[in-house]
Amino acid sequence: MVPTTPDRKQQIDTIRTVRELREREVPADKIIVVANNLYYLDSSERDLAHIRTAARTGEFYFARVPIVRDALFSVVERLSESIFDLAKESADCRALTLAETDMDERKAYAARFNINGAAKTVAENLAQDWQSIGLFVEATA
Repeated sequence: MVPTTPDRKQQIDTIRTVRELREREVPADKIIVVANNLYYLDSSERDLAHIRTAARTGEFYFARVPIVRDALFSVVERLSESIFDLAKESADCRALTLAETDMDERKAYAARFNINGAAKTVAENLAQDWQSIGLFVEATA
């Protein structure tokens, strides 16, 4: 899986990466380019024109569903953890939230509880998407 963004330099780098993979004899159907960090779902056609043009060569598969940036991205970036790590977290943030007496700590646990729930949903959806296109995905639960 090769992520790309609307940034023109990133798209050029993505095309170079795909070419390197093909030169190393990676089959085209195993190279999947995913649009990442789009601000608007309907901007994909315009923002990713270089990638879409390159995809017509048949050298790689272009995932039809892009990853749209939302508020969760900013929160996860600050935590420096992957969505999959957050989804696997075993701490019971709900119980910790209810047991905490310090309001700042309680807010932090409540935020973590919400993030964990969202992360589990995202991880499950990604796993389903990846399995539907034939990629192996580690179980999240």
